[in-house]
Amino acid sequence: MKRVNNYFISAVLLLCISVSYAFASDIDIKVAPIVCFNDDGALAGYDDVYTQLTAELQQYWFNGLIGISSLSLNQAGNIQSAFDAAAVCQSEHCDYIIYGYIKNAGQSLSAEIKLYSNPDKKIEQTFYAQDNADQCPRLITTLSDHIADYLCKKTGTEKQPVPEENYSQVISLPFTVGYWSHVNDVWSSRILGVVRGSTGIDFQPPIPLDTTRNHKHALIFRTAAGFKYAYGNPDYYTANYYSITVSTPALLAVSLNKRNQILAGFGPFYEFNILQIQEKYEEESIHYENDFGIELLLNYAFAPSDKWKICFGTTAFVPVSENIGAWMSVDVGFIYKIAEKEVTLQ
Repeated sequence: MKRVNNYFISAVLLLCISVSYAFASDIDIKVAPIVCFNDDGALAGYDDVYTQLTAELQQYWFNGLIGISSLSLNQAGNIQSAFDAAAVCQSEHCDYIIYGYIKNAGQSLSAEIKLYSNPDKKIEQTFYAQDNADQCPRLITTLSDHIADYLCKKTGTEKQPVPEENYSQVISLPFTVGYWSHVNDVWSSRILGVVRGSTGIDFQPPIPLDTTRNHKHALIFRTAAGFKYAYGNPDYYTANYYSITVSTPALLAVSLNKRNQILAGFGPFYEFNILQIQEKYEEESIHYENDFGIELLLNYAFAPSDKWKICFGTTAFVPVSENIGAWMSVDVGFIYKIAEKEVTLQ
């Protein structure tokens, strides 16, 4: 059992580190309320321009590397200096904040918008725009274009809209190999897990799911077949243990960015076990066991290319019968994309 715990803890730690690294590549940008005033210093009635600017910026994809959202007046107040921006970044736990002002000079509007970097503790970039007094929406569009151009340059991406209508229909081939062991102390001390392998087919239908921080998620249905082998602990008896598993889990693929994903899923499985055993002073005997249960899966996947994903994680199998007991595995493997089709939903 101690060996199982050590493998499990190591796998979870590696998974957490990988997830943290993937999230670290994201840029969280908040748009604060923009101060609007007239030539005489009185506040002008453009209270919703910051939400319009947020909506304009959210139309761009940035390859899923940037998340943009707005702050309310209660959260941010009227930011007028880098000192105010730093305080809001700390209280709202964001990496960058966009703030600034729009001045109505009677016949024209002029804007000065700043991008404050909390990691660098400085104003990273300033954006300017001017337009006629009756063209505030066009002024906001100009500002969003300038900001989007800069963010694309910063992240090395191209300015393109967020995909809204096209969804991928994907068929992939997963393959994993790893170490496994029973969770039950009695079984894990007598039957020593050696290796487990599995393969199957993944089908990702074109189901639209909500995006998080500009990241596209997917639902995947997997049909998999696996084989595992173990041998008897020599301190107890000589044995060989073989098992064939068929499972049909549903997986939620959460995209952390363009190349990193977390796969979490569960579903039913069927297992056929063969135990060939030679107990002391007994003749060799063979025992068979059929069982059903629930498979629980948590994997991290990295895509070095469009066709391949490298994955590792843990899988737990909880059977209905108490004769065999639950078991788990620590796996590494890959997912190869066989076919992909873009589907437009009406």
